[in-house]
Amino acid sequence: MLLLGIDIGGTKIGFSVGDETGKIHRRLRRTTQLSGSAEADLRRIAEEARHLIGAAGARPEELAAVGAAVAIPVGIILQDEAQLQPLAPDRVITVGD
Repeated sequence: MLLLGIDIGGTKIGFSVGDETGKIHRRLRRTTQLSGSAEADLRRIAEEARHLIGAAGARPEELAAVGAAVAIPVGIILQDEAQLQPLAPDRVITVGD
């Protein structure tokens, strides 16, 4: 069972692919570089995550779980939707069903 962890911080973004025993199969850490577009920044994070999963010898659909941590307040939950303001304070991204 493979797991993906993403730690989004103001100065760095960390990615790890590991398993249920705690073994880390691949890890990536990079400086947070904002483009000014939350959508573009989130796409880049997703692309880097997919690359890391592949480097670990897996496919995204093989992951048992994905966890993400953000060190700053990113939004509130309203009626089963999370309104996030990651990486760009002037943009709101609604994540729901």
